[in-house]
Amino acid sequence: MSLVTRAQAKDQLRVTISADDAQIDQIIDRASAILLDYIGQEVDAWQQTDGNSPTEDVPKVVEAACLILVQNLYDGIDPVLTPSVKDLLRRYRTPTVL
Repeated sequence: MSLVTRAQAKDQLRVTISADDAQIDQIIDRASAILLDYIGQEVDAWQQTDGNSPTEDVPKVVEAACLILVQNLYDGIDPVLTPSVKDLLRRYRTPTVL
């Protein structure tokens, strides 16, 4: 369940070694889950049939927001969902009534 690839995340993080690959994969999964939970959407629409690779259908804005989340999680920035990330995702968010 990933909205971005490891290569995209490593480019964002400016990581060139493979020693952190397992950690980066976990961070990508967490960032994707946080983002999808926030917008109230299932990953199915943007996943390939193998269930792991994002398709080219992931909107670039959503990709950008996910990469910011990856960066924030990697750097330990809190809150992860910053106002700028929320602004990027606003149009993709499913409104909820409480």
